[in-house]
Amino acid sequence: MGNAVGLVTGEAVTAQVEGCAKEGKYNVCRGSWVFSDGSSGTGPINGVGGDDVGRAVDVWAVHDQATTSRLAWATTPALFGAILMALVIAVGVSRRARTRF
Repeated sequence: MGNAVGLVTGEAVTAQVEGCAKEGKYNVCRGSWVFSDGSSGTGPINGVGGDDVGRAVDVWAVHDQATTSRLAWATTPALFGAILMALVIAVGVSRRARTRF
C-alpha cells in the first residue's frame, strides 16, 4: 500500500543524492529533498546509482522515500490489481462451468 500512497500523495522535487551503500544484497542510495511547503524529507532514492552521488536529481517524493520515476511506484498496485482481476475471472468461469452441468 505504501507504493500506492506515494503515487497519489508524492510531490515532484529535486533531491540531493548523498551516498550509496550495500544493504543486504542491494545497493541503496539515499538523499534528501525539500518540499514546496518548506518541510524536508530523507530516505532511499530509487532509480539512482553510485555515479549520482553528489548530484541533484529530479524525483517524485514522499516524506521518507523518493524515486526518479513515478511509474516505479505504480508497479506494485498494478501487479496486485492484475492478480485480483485474474482471480475474479477464474472464479466467474468456475461458477459458470458448474451451473451448466
